[in-house]
Amino acid sequence: MVVLTSEQIREVEAKVSESGIELSRLVFNAGSAAARIIRERIGVSDRQVTIVCGSGNNGADGLVVAQKLYEAGADIRVVLACGTPKTPEAMEMFSRILSLNIPILHIDRNPTEIRLALNQAGILVDAVFGISFRGTVQPHLSELFNLINKSPAIRVSLDLPSGTYCDTGLVDESCIKADFTIAFTTLKPAHITYPAAGYCGRLLVANIGISEKTIKSVDSHIQVIDKVMISQIIKPRRSDSHKGDFGRALCICGSMGMTGAAVLAAKAAVRCGAGLVSLATPKSCVPLVASRLVEPIIHPMDETGQGTLSASCKGELLDRVKYAQSCLIGCGLGNCPDIREIVASIVRNCVCPLIIDADGINAIAGNIHILKEAKCPVILTPHPGEMARLLSTNTLQIQSDRIGTARRFAMQYNCILVLKGANTVIADPEGEIYINTTGNPGMAKGGSGDMLAGMIASFAAQGISPIDSAICAVYMHGAAGDNTAKKLSQHSMTPSDMLDNLPFVFLEFER
Repeated sequence: MVVLTSEQIREVEAKVSESGIELSRLVFNAGSAAARIIRERIGVSDRQVTIVCGSGNNGADGLVVAQKLYEAGADIRVVLACGTPKTPEAMEMFSRILSLNIPILHIDRNPTEIRLALNQAGILVDAVFGISFRGTVQPHLSELFNLINKSPAIRVSLDLPSGTYCDTGLVDESCIKADFTIAFTTLKPAHITYPAAGYCGRLLVANIGISEKTIKSVDSHIQVIDKVMISQIIKPRRSDSHKGDFGRALCICGSMGMTGAAVLAAKAAVRCGAGLVSLATPKSCVPLVASRLVEPIIHPMDETGQGTLSASCKGELLDRVKYAQSCLIGCGLGNCPDIREIVASIVRNCVCPLIIDADGINAIAGNIHILKEAKCPVILTPHPGEMARLLSTNTLQIQSDRIGTARRFAMQYNCILVLKGANTVIADPEGEIYINTTGNPGMAKGGSGDMLAGMIASFAAQGISPIDSAICAVYMHGAAGDNTAKKLSQHSMTPSDMLDNLPFVFLEFER
């Protein structure tokens, strides 16, 4: 599904207006669709519905909801949170409800009645800001929003919970926390970007009469990854296939004390279907990894006294990279001068898709411009802390604009960036953004990222394009996490459990 920013939504509305459809018609359609969803999904019989309206067009949507639910027999109260309506559309919708027997409460005139309406409501509809919120919530509205959040009512936000920044996903400290959010036309960045996504509750998208052609005419660069997208990437295997058809994935991973990372990465590469997986790891690690790996070929490598790969094995590693269709470097490698030298050498000389994860990312953090010397497609998979090290900043800055950060980095360094976390963001060198919504907090455990890196390497080895490899791996990784959580709980699940559940995700697409 396409995701539109606030500016792009306004561009869509302008195109609709140019076609001869008035904005007031869209407002009426939006409010009517929201009222229908509230009736069908929640139910309004025997419930008082209090609708809190702003003075702009989100408030106008709320006023239409008031009219429609009143006509359906609901007990309605309207709270004007920002004074009387100010936009032409809001004034038109306000004039329509004045003739109805609906109590209208003004924030500056009826404070006692408003408190009563909020406390007695079975449903509270938030129609204050929508996508237009900027700056900070004013003190009187902050007090109102806090009362709404404390109410026992079911909270429904129209388009976005008031207090969320549409394009970044940041929230004001008094942001309304919705049980349901009814998004109009398409999703917005805040619906799928944390922390705002955590305030939306259950997300429902309402069609308000804007054609798919008009939506697609706007140059959006954000998409949500879905099953349809994955089904176009995962293809049935031919009956006469052999292992050579599915590529060779080389994993350069592991160090003494970090053998688990190497094992998880290699196992994930095997599970995702690469024809041949090999693991290059320090000699002292071989007995440990060999006891847990059956399918991959293991290449013992020269090591330092600390049990990490020695720079003396660069030549042998480069020889092995020549015969690979994808190369993963970084999982559990450790961080020392030898590792930095090895990673730099691989970046400069690799010609197959190169996945850089974990300590591979740390190894280039002080030499980030080396990415511009790469001769191959590069996929980086940082978590927010690693991303902060790459950009010499802090995780707060990264998390404050995940989409923008990923997009700028991918374009500047001509790479694919997989910025991990809740709703992982994938950015490509052209500035396209793909956001994943599978996964859960149970995946926040050591080893989960190693599994993901191995999955990407496996898909890339099979000839799937680098961007599709990242998209497919991230989605299926999250789906395996969701399946595992249902069986074992978020608290108890492990990355190894996720690997065991990965085949069931594949089955959904093979069928």
